[in-house]
Amino acid sequence: ELIRRLLDHHLENASARTRSGIAILATGGFGRHEYAPFSDLDLLFLCAKSPDGEIESLAHSILVPLWDARLDAGHAVRSLSDALELPSADLAAATALLDARFLIGDRELSDRFLASYQAKVAKGSTDSFVARLRAEQVSRHSRFGDTIFMLEPDLKNGPGGIRDMCVGRWATQVRFGTTETAKLRAMGEISPRQAEAMDAARDWLLRVRTAVHLAAGRRQEQLRFDLQEV
Repeated sequence: ELIRRLLDHHLENASARTRSGIAILATGGFGRHEYAPFSDLDLLFLCAKSPDGEIESLAHSILVPLWDARLDAGHAVRSLSDALELPSADLAAATALLDARFLIGDRELSDRFLASYQAKVAKGSTDSFVARLRAEQVSRHSRFGDTIFMLEPDLKNGPGGIRDMCVGRWATQVRFGTTETAKLRAMGEISPRQAEAMDAARDWLLRVRTAVHLAAGRRQEQLRFDLQEV
């Protein structure tokens, strides 16, 4: 609600030319509604045409009060055509947009982009996209301890952590067009027991991550011994 009110204020005070043809979307964990207390907050300023200096200035004016409020806010300013090219060019940006959701601005532009983006990802080589996800996962595991038996595991990036759950959801999104366990059950892709286990695991990981952030008073992904006691 805070972000929407801030966005609304700045859009209302922007020029009519700047306001038209721009939609602001939440991406990444913010887009997935998985925002821990000290997570970074990612916004996409989506423009119908190539963004100009006024759009960049608008984005900056919105970000400054977020930084002043000690929110770790990041952003990207992209045209519709550039954003649609991301699946083949940048895996991290492409997966962040799989989680995108509309916040404020031109709703028609946002709906058109999200539909076109999902269709483009689905029309591409699903096996190739999933293979890229898997390659990133293997590389990440090698950096964060390639075992589930870490005594101080990284809740986000370690094996079996939140990022691995995201990889599974992104893979199901491009293969089956949904990440909802209820829909995957109805399609016969997972069993009721698997659906229940996935939902419980997601809930547990997010609750533990939130507790760790609050106990540390900052962004903290590693479950250190001192935080385990708390």
